[in-house]
Amino acid sequence: DLCVFDLCDFFPLENNTSCNLESSVQRPYQVGDQLACEDIQTIFTSCYPICDNSFNFLDFEGSVFWLIYEEDWWISCFHEIPEVEEIILEFINNENVVIINVLGDSTEHPYTCEDWGVEGIQGMPIIIDDLDESQGSYIIANWFGITEDPPKHLFIDHNFNYYAKMENHNNAKEIIEEMLENLD
Repeated sequence: DLCVFDLCDFFPLENNTSCNLESSVQRPYQVGDQLACEDIQTIFTSCYPICDNSFNFLDFEGSVFWLIYEEDWWISCFHEIPEVEEIILEFINNENVVIINVLGDSTEHPYTCEDWGVEGIQGMPIIIDDLDESQGSYIIANWFGITEDPPKHLFIDHNFNYYAKMENHNNAKEIIEEMLENLD
């Protein structure tokens, strides 16, 4: 199997991909870094709207990503949902935009994954719980060095390059539009 991105010296092979990287992955990623092949192949399970639906970033090859990292115990994150909804509605039918709501600590705190999804729009983006219980750590938080108070808005371009990180959603629409312009 061949790796599909600039990290390796090969061409795509129909999403049937595995990587054999010679250098170790440096985390947390910095804006401008390309995600490692092993990371884009990490399996996540959505907890809303379709429970137990597994996917990885490679399933959305060629798309741009908006990761909204929130913690359900942080009340400002929950209250941000309606504000973010307006931006989500502009892109929800664009097959080149993948919006993933990443929840930290969703198993022990006031709002469940379903609460999070119901509060948002019908067809809310994919929601995942960031906690990897088998490892006892947070996957996305570790990848992007999220240690401070959420929410955090992370953007990944169509080549899996870490494009931008924001503390709020104010410029999210513009960043997504810019990444979409770079698709060609």
